[in-house]
Amino acid sequence: MATNKVSSTPLMPKERLELLDKAWSEAAELYLRELAPRFDPWFQLAVAELKTHNLPEGPVLVPCCGPGQELLPLHALYGGRRRVVGLDLSHGMIDLAHAAIAAAGADTTSTRSSDARTAEQQPQQPQQPQQPQQPQQPQQPQQPQQPQQPQQPQQPQQPQQPVEAVVADATALDAFGPAAAVVSVFGLQQMGALAPAALANWGGCLAPGGVAVVVFWPSRVEDRGPWLTFDQVLLEKAAAERGQPPPPPDAAAAAGPLAWEVALTEPLRAEAAQGRAAGEGAAGEDGGAQASGVEVLVDRLQAFDMMWPSAEFFWKVMTEGGPWRARRLAQGDAVMADLANRFAAKYGGMGSEQYGSAPLSHRPAARVVVLRRCGGGGGGGGGAARPAAAGGAAAAERQAQGRGELSAL
Repeated sequence: MATNKVSSTPLMPKERLELLDKAWSEAAELYLRELAPRFDPWFQLAVAELKTHNLPEGPVLVPCCGPGQELLPLHALYGGRRRVVGLDLSHGMIDLAHAAIAAAGADTTSTRSSDARTAEQQPQQPQQPQQPQQPQQPQQPQQPQQPQQPQQPQQPQQPQQPVEAVVADATALDAFGPAAAVVSVFGLQQMGALAPAALANWGGCLAPGGVAVVVFWPSRVEDRGPWLTFDQVLLEKAAAERGQPPPPPDAAAAAGPLAWEVALTEPLRAEAAQGRAAGEGAAGEDGGAQASGVEVLVDRLQAFDMMWPSAEFFWKVMTEGGPWRARRLAQGDAVMADLANRFAAKYGGMGSEQYGSAPLSHRPAARVVVLRRCGGGGGGGGGAARPAAAGGAAAAERQAQGRGELSAL
């Protein structure tokens, strides 16, 4: 279990790294208790996708692993025969991951130790009185022994591989590849404009035939619900600070995607196109050469239901144990108090029954991207890419003024 910080050509600026490290370290325990269970359906979706592929040799990398709740299940998925490495920039998150890994190891050791007690350590039972012996029966003539079949040589068992958690900038995985798989659930969106380069790096660190399953929050996650409400509050506050009229009540719902979302898979698609062109040219010379780029197999949205005891509790978790804690550190308590009042007003106001005790339900949708590195014979999932989200200039035109004010989940 590594504890040192590993750097592999990080992309994120130092100031951003330090802010996120502090914010997520402070949020770690509340995140593990409240957000990790609510995010688990998307992790199970990622696991189901992994199961459809025959992976090559190599480790499973988990960038943005948080408190490590996904590391042990991924290790168990492959019977402990694959090394699993979680990476996160937050020291507090990695501390929790280390504790979970150590606890699992301690439980296993304890079980083995309890099974290994010798007979001398067990209390002896009192001997029963001997029964009188029965007269012996005459022995039957022995049957001739059958010749023994030659034993088949036993297949050597693969050794158990470790589970590790390291403090590292997960935007670059060069030091840990080539990987059989990359699995990341709800980390990519925090990289903002660096996300396309980070995703390209993750795909480039795959071994031939390796797969990356990446789940992240887009800038628009729901048609109604508390995240959309918070985005609307941000737009209203920004307009008030600029002395402008308030935006329309559906301004957040009408806002388009961020530029990095539109361009997210473009570097990979361009590389794959170049690889196919090179492969076709080589095929004319030597009878066939396979492109070695990264193809996009899946690019779609997936929604699940999410429940909260109240809107007030949702606010507490998001600002103390979630991604909005970084906003609190960056902008100060006064700004967050103003946002809290604006947010509460959408649910009846501070102190109201609707805000403080009415159950809150919504159905956010995450974006799911699955990549596969060509050249390894692949696995399940088919050779052709499954339907992908629309991109390019048409999507870029849908971007709205003010989207930069909105939250990054």
